[in-house]
Amino acid sequence: HLWSENEDVDVFLNLSHIHPHRRMRAINRLCSTESMRLVDPGIFFCNLWPLLTNMLEDPNPDVTMAAASGIGTVCQILDTELWLRQMQRLLTRAKGSNTPNQYFRAVAFMVDTFRRSSSLHNDQGSCRSQPKTVDCVSAIATMKYTILPLAESCILSKIDHVMSRGPTSDGQQITPNA
Repeated sequence: HLWSENEDVDVFLNLSHIHPHRRMRAINRLCSTESMRLVDPGIFFCNLWPLLTNMLEDPNPDVTMAAASGIGTVCQILDTELWLRQMQRLLTRAKGSNTPNQYFRAVAFMVDTFRRSSSLHNDQGSCRSQPKTVDCVSAIATMKYTILPLAESCILSKIDHVMSRGPTSDGQQITPNA
């Protein structure tokens, strides 16, 4: 299913293809629900996650969008603690990146996946979706006190960087809304 004699459909050959549409198609096939069912989650995460996070730096916006969406899909197999750690890592990488929007987009896909899966609560307030192991209240508290401040810090540092460059090309100073 993922590899083939035909180079046009081999996912692994197409992940590094020169044409962006082939890379994007390979990411979409690799991150499909069908592919995730065929491969052990540990192997899938250990090998696919680094690939997807690196593809967030791809120069083609369609490829980065596919990678961000793939990250959202793959995070379904993570337990909540690992999910939160990976989200923090993406935001930390965004802080040092020239293209932080791709990382924010990936985090947004992760939050959306968590929102959809955690909407299935049982009476004790814990997530019923598998394989999440930390209760939803704890995960939300971690997001509120750790991840959101990290995202805010990243956004503010980018705003400060833009504002420190001085006037725009038409001579107008960029000012924050107060």
